[in-house]
Amino acid sequence: MNQNLTLYSSVLLIYSSQSLSRFQYLRTLDLTLEHLKLTLSTTPRASTFADERFGTLLTIV
Repeated sequence: MNQNLTLYSSVLLIYSSQSLSRFQYLRTLDLTLEHLKLTLSTTPRASTFADERFGTLLTIV
């Protein structure tokens, strides 16, 4: 649960921070996606929920 909270906080940071340069934005997004992949691989129980969120995140991007 803590991992998911960290992930969603990271996503909120990306979308709420308008002062990021394009490079910083893409780098932060890349790190967030990596974090999500790690969350998926380490918590099989949350996979279905995380998979849905992953698809949503990719659609937004």
